[in-house]
Amino acid sequence: MSSRDRLESYEKINYLLRPAKQVERKILIETLHGLAPAGLALREYAYLGFGSIYFADFILFHKLLYIKEMICVEKSPIPRRMKFNKPYRFVKLWMQRMADVIPRLNRKRRYLAWLDYDYGLNEEVLQDISGLLTVLAPGSILIVTVDAEPRLPKDQEDEELSGTERSDRVFDLFRHLLSRFFENGLKRNQVTRNALPRTLAQSLRLHIDTELARRREIGTKFLQLFNFQYADGAQMLTVGGIVGDEALERRVAASGVRNLPFVQHGDEPFRIAVPPLTLRERHWLERYLEDSTASENIAFELEPEVLDHFKRVARHYPHYHEILI
Repeated sequence: MSSRDRLESYEKINYLLRPAKQVERKILIETLHGLAPAGLALREYAYLGFGSIYFADFILFHKLLYIKEMICVEKSPIPRRMKFNKPYRFVKLWMQRMADVIPRLNRKRRYLAWLDYDYGLNEEVLQDISGLLTVLAPGSILIVTVDAEPRLPKDQEDEELSGTERSDRVFDLFRHLLSRFFENGLKRNQVTRNALPRTLAQSLRLHIDTELARRREIGTKFLQLFNFQYADGAQMLTVGGIVGDEALERRVAASGVRNLPFVQHGDEPFRIAVPPLTLRERHWLERYLEDSTASENIAFELEPEVLDHFKRVARHYPHYHEILI
């Protein structure tokens, strides 16, 4: 048993077995492929991200986006474990905080940067975003994922707090962090579990827009493509898009990628929900999905909401099998 106070998320969850996360990865990949007609060939990018010991995103982005230049950032004190699990020799492993890595990046290089945090939005996250936006070359893609649960950070949690005390502390925490992004300050109804993903999406977008406005390039803007919420346990939010300008915005629009059903331009997140289905149920639904009367003649009990969730992710529904080797 470890003597540490708490386990890291990679020690509690197998990152390869998270169905909603896997759907998110597949949606990202499909969308990024769709940017090729706009002159954004992802095979020419460098990937920057948090690999953890599983390196799931690195493997997928190499195999499906053909990226061959990759930087993995990991601040946990596990260098030997990270090196042991590194899937490709060309992956550069930097055992540092992201804030320490940013100054070392090539300002002329286009990056696909995914700041995929396993905790909530805080000042460190905002500073990492600010730092990256000072160095990312035009055409780079920035994606940010944060925990979207209205709860205290683990280092501030206290089991002796009453429900009201905990609620007050959570609101105070978010009010201190996010009020700057709302003209009339943050309201309690913006910090409920249902409302928080939208609140965080608004905040992240405003923060990114503000930071890009400070750049030397006139007309630099954030072309949002991604705004997802999902839960494989904890509720998460992902916001992402391209560092571009009006000319690139026109090329992206002409590419047709914005017509994809999961590409989001506004503050309301696209909800990724992966309903649990048997293999036979999934095959039946896939067979009759295009039938307009299928929802009225399903061969088994299925709530309309569950059917709707499946339709939204049907092409990206994950498949898991146990193989004895």
